[in-house]
Amino acid sequence: MSYPVKEKIARNLFETIASVNTANGYSYDLVVERYHAKRYQPTHLKTVIYQLPEVKTGPQISNIEERILQVGVDVFILQGDTDPTPVDVYCNLIEADIVTAVKLDSSRGQLAIDTDVDPAEPFADTAGEVDGFSMQVNITYRTSWGDPYTVRA
Repeated sequence: MSYPVKEKIARNLFETIASVNTANGYSYDLVVERYHAKRYQPTHLKTVIYQLPEVKTGPQISNIEERILQVGVDVFILQGDTDPTPVDVYCNLIEADIVTAVKLDSSRGQLAIDTDVDPAEPFADTAGEVDGFSMQVNITYRTSWGDPYTVRA
């Protein structure tokens, strides 16, 4: 099966964030999945990746269409009662690890022009059981006009 450029980029980003683990020199072992409503359950260090609306960057030029694929990344922190690590330490380390991993190849394997990461925003549920943060990854890419399967530089 052939995938459009957008899906190839999404898979590349998933694999990149899934590589954030202690075996690769990062601070924690993230459990990464793409969003699926029926099996989505927050757990400690669960990292959920989901697509947000795309942005078209401007008018078509020379049969090239440029877009920004916006991807949300949510990281959940569910500490046990005996975990003395402050939540903000988890968040700061994991955010830095994700940014480092994502920026190692901002072209997403020659599929994109650039990758940018917005600062993380913390979240907590009202019962105080779940903490974490959300961040957004913005990937600028080009395809041939009318052909979402062909990468254009």
